[in-house]
Amino acid sequence: MARTKKADQETPEQDENPARKPETPEQEADVSADFPNPCVYCGPSVRGVARQYTTYQGGIPDTLRKFIEEHRPARQLIVSTAQFPAMRRRLETPGTAEAKLYKRVKEQMAGSPRKPSEADFAATQ
Repeated sequence: MARTKKADQETPEQDENPARKPETPEQEADVSADFPNPCVYCGPSVRGVARQYTTYQGGIPDTLRKFIEEHRPARQLIVSTAQFPAMRRRLETPGTAEAKLYKRVKEQMAGSPRKPSEADFAATQ
């Protein structure tokens, strides 16, 4: 955390990065702990799971929770509604940590085998 010196007293600067990494291994281990309420999912849209920029009140659905367990970087793409405007700007700015994180989640999704859905079975009949 950066510090500034004002009037011979050190004060911590506020970390404005909503996609900062977990501070301890314990926080990283529990990917579903302490989502802000309300929160916004800023990751890529996933059919049957979540659409990008969806707001959730009172927790996230189990399907999104399971997705985050499989794609851990996506956890950092869930932010409070207060942090959402800054996160969206960062996602739309190439080269930012948030844009790279979004790209990593998309790449993970492309590399992981998709489980067939009921719609897939109906289409083959």
